[in-house]
Amino acid sequence: MIKRLLLSALLALSLLAPAAVAPFTASAADCQFVLGFKTIHDAMPDVVGDCTVDEHHNPTNGDGLQETTGPTGKGGLLVWRKADNWTAYTDGYWTWVNGPNGLQKRLNTDRFPFEHDTTAPAIGQQTKTSGCQSVNALSDPACTPGAIFATATADQICVPGYSTSVRDVPDSEKKQAYAEYGIATHTTGQYEVDHLIPLELGGSNALANMWPEPAEPRPGFHEKDRVENYLHAQVCSGAMPLQDAQLQIATNWLSVYERMPK
Repeated sequence: MIKRLLLSALLALSLLAPAAVAPFTASAADCQFVLGFKTIHDAMPDVVGDCTVDEHHNPTNGDGLQETTGPTGKGGLLVWRKADNWTAYTDGYWTWVNGPNGLQKRLNTDRFPFEHDTTAPAIGQQTKTSGCQSVNALSDPACTPGAIFATATADQICVPGYSTSVRDVPDSEKKQAYAEYGIATHTTGQYEVDHLIPLELGGSNALANMWPEPAEPRPGFHEKDRVENYLHAQVCSGAMPLQDAQLQIATNWLSVYERMPK
């Protein structure tokens, strides 16, 4: 598995995007590069490495994503950005964009003049505050897209006690989260007002990152806690970039749960 503010959240959008990692890696025989991703891979196979999964899409913004092993096995990410129709690869520090002048390399923090302004990340953009619906244990992406502390780094979140030091969720915010999802009453333990992107992965206390997550049916919030711990361990061991872990859990934590070691 790999991860997927790549683009501010994906190539930043992916241009925030760092690379991926290998806990969920599949063998090269199980996946393939096609179209624009194949073009970039074939142009610099030693940089991109092997694919670990087939191309898939971020349901929040429609971007196409494909994780790779990268040059040293630490992971990489191919991205087709729906916002500007460019295809790119990032290793978490450098980004190669296949633009009008061919394949060009830049820092993740830079932009070429032809690139669409993707500085506003999908993460943190709450577009709905009522009528929210949780489906299959996942939050409503329009109501709870996830939000992060932009300055949080892997070094910071890996320090014991970090989460406690930044936690600030008053009861009024919890009540608002319940109201957005139309939950007027509930029993103890039925829900947990949860950070979609957990504090231990740099998530913030913003309402866009909070939602009433059910315990049942399972997988529920207890299982998501295990996903959070797993991704935190991956980031702190250096196996996965922080931004990738943030994007993976914000997009579909169930997918991570299904693939992670049990």
